[in-house]
Amino acid sequence: YFPEALLWPILRARPLTCYNKPMKKKATKNYIATLAGTGLYLDLSKKCTGIVVAEGEDILEHNRCEMGKINDDGQLFLFFSDIISGYIVKYHPTFIAFEKAERQQGRAGELYQVLLTALKVLAFTFKLPLVYAYPIQLKVAATGKAKAEKSEVISAVNAIFGLKLEDDNIADAYALKLSVAKLLSEGRLERL
Repeated sequence: YFPEALLWPILRARPLTCYNKPMKKKATKNYIATLAGTGLYLDLSKKCTGIVVAEGEDILEHNRCEMGKINDDGQLFLFFSDIISGYIVKYHPTFIAFEKAERQQGRAGELYQVLLTALKVLAFTFKLPLVYAYPIQLKVAATGKAKAEKSEVISAVNAIFGLKLEDDNIADAYALKLSVAKLLSEGRLERL
């Protein structure tokens, strides 16, 4: 287990006042356009992370990052940091969005905290705001239903973006893009 408390001296070395500045609202059409600039959208999970990079309505890349075989927290932290920093260097996003999981118990919760800590360190290092949405907000943005099944989210994302996805992690990253735009348009987008 990689305790987040070990990183607080690094995270608090400089004031984070830039993270508290309000974001500019941008009108959205069908919640596809989102924050100005390029966004890195991440669906964090213990075995695999869905990744979507988008600039406005243009999808630059989507991918899946497999992490299921890494059991050591330190190795997971370094591996995930390396993958995400590669996307940051390649696309120069203006923000990172992630799905904020409800309280997870046991090993799944520990792994989620490792990934979240890596994101915090990267956001601090690259001076990027971290925004988030809850799973229920992803479902509502994609399907209009709070209790939508994974298959319904995948179908809705495929219909909205004209894709043929089968992977629920990548579909969730697309749903996160929709959710961030919806929350932004409603003035309810939150930063970590």
